[in-house]
Amino acid sequence: MDFETVQETFWVRHRRRVAFAAGLFCLLLAHPRSRLLFLCGLLLAILGEMLRLWAAGCLHKGRELSREGPYAWVRHPLYLGALCMMGGSALVVFSLHHPGQTALVWAVLLWTWIKIYPPKMILEERHLTKLYGEEYAGYCRRVPRLFPGWPRGLSIGPFQLAQLLRNREHQTVAALWGVAALLWMKLIYRL
Repeated sequence: MDFETVQETFWVRHRRRVAFAAGLFCLLLAHPRSRLLFLCGLLLAILGEMLRLWAAGCLHKGRELSREGPYAWVRHPLYLGALCMMGGSALVVFSLHHPGQTALVWAVLLWTWIKIYPPKMILEERHLTKLYGEEYAGYCRRVPRLFPGWPRGLSIGPFQLAQLLRNREHQTVAALWGVAALLWMKLIYRL
């Protein structure tokens, strides 16, 4: 295994811990000052989480190739949702009064996304190619990796709440609302 592969698998394997540590760091440094940007950022983060919820409810890991619901639009809707959530977070924490801290928070958010998600997408696609062969190759030719295309026929997909819970996406919802509440308090009380 070469160094790049070891590094990719390290970030992928420890992605939850890395994302938690980066999020905690950003939470401590954040000084949100604009209610409008807070609400716009929160809306973008909620939309990202809604995409993640939809995707998690349609994803049957290791049992079938997911091609319906958000997977008809983009091959990695969970990661697109995460990108929207991080973009929303960047808007929430924006502060002209603390430009250095804002820039540092943005850099940490961007670095975290870049270190975790592109390697994860590559590793997943290698794995899915091994599992599904030509079926997955055809899917890749029709559906873009990260930024949505226009699907043929619109379907919400086989969404199942039980599947969403098996994929543990409810934990992300809890984290989103907890962080939003803490940042709202920092905004209101100027902490």
